[in-house]
Amino acid sequence: MASDQVKNKIKKQVEFYFSDSNLPTDKFLRELTEQDQDGFVLLEILLKFNRVKKLADTVEVIAESLEDSKTLTLSEDKKKVRRNTPLPANTGNSTERSIYAKGFPLDIELDELQEFFDQFGTVLCIRMRREKNRRRFNRNNNNNNSENKNEETKSENSENAENAENAENASAENAENAENAENASAENGENASAVNSNEESNNNNNNENKIKPNNFKGSVFVEFDSIDTAKNFVDRDASVIYKKGENEYPLLTMMKQEYVSIKAEKYKNLPTKGKRNRENDNNNQEEQPDFSDREYTKGLIVKFVGCGDKIKHYNVKTLIQDIEEVKFVEYKPGDGEGYIRFGSADLANSFLEKVKDKELDFGGVKPEFSLITEAAEKMYWERYWSLSLKKNKKKGKFNKRRRYR
Repeated sequence: MASDQVKNKIKKQVEFYFSDSNLPTDKFLRELTEQDQDGFVLLEILLKFNRVKKLADTVEVIAESLEDSKTLTLSEDKKKVRRNTPLPANTGNSTERSIYAKGFPLDIELDELQEFFDQFGTVLCIRMRREKNRRRFNRNNNNNNSENKNEETKSENSENAENAENAENASAENAENAENAENASAENGENASAVNSNEESNNNNNNENKIKPNNFKGSVFVEFDSIDTAKNFVDRDASVIYKKGENEYPLLTMMKQEYVSIKAEKYKNLPTKGKRNRENDNNNQEEQPDFSDREYTKGLIVKFVGCGDKIKHYNVKTLIQDIEEVKFVEYKPGDGEGYIRFGSADLANSFLEKVKDKELDFGGVKPEFSLITEAAEKMYWERYWSLSLKKNKKKGKFNKRRRYR
């Protein structure tokens, strides 16, 4: 006999599988609902999913857990379950109500994350970000024909979450795919913490295969129930700190869309997968520089959003310099946005004050200016240092070739 606490966990887990946040991208489960005329799915199938299997050992336990569900309905024989309402044609853009948080201990469990984020509002799902390239091992044989996916978490979104961190738009997808270049993985990298129902079922077909632990990257995407809840979490006056025992972990937080934009900007000029792999096999093996301890002056970077497609970099820089002296303007035609780096925080603030009274025209569009967040600023400087390091290395190689000709 399962306890009320266990039944509640089962109910929440199954409700998540059929939720608007998961079902649209869960190919396996969605196909099952489409195969039945009334949208029912056998509880026997759900019992094979890892997280349900840990909580329930029989179909009857799952049925008892779902009897008081407000979003799901059991069949008359209590052997199948379905949604109460049809899946909406448009479930909205989950990226807009999602946040990015980095800095968690690598051994943290999903339940601990759920408990932590629940204090900030209603959480729809949590995606623990993991390295894609993981070595596999088999205890009893060498037949590794299973998919060998990650252990499922409650945040388990499915195929699209695996492929591009559940990217709902092209920019998000490109950014996530590009980020995988850091780990020498390609488009389908950036695993969410979980697998979908299809991959979970495959995992059970060959449960002798195990995945080495500790592939969690220490960062998560969290989808809240609304944009306001997500913004309230990011815009908190005090820095967010996760506490575990006597240890404290300061978190780097930002809106997911902001994170996606930064990554898209960082990797948009990378060569394609094939070319990168052919030309940079040796470079991929080099240790990535660590800039975490490098200091920088805060408050120098202003972001602008709103540019006509045809306005040139020179024109943008000229219009800005007419207002205040700048160190550098980062912008490419067609981007629609860019960054301005000033020599001091006072100059940046002075520019923002002066521009309030200006009617600037960037190619027929009025731009909006703002200081970037502390988290975005840190990522900006890390990107700048990384690019400078690569540029200096290339310059050194060029000079060496010229010297010995």
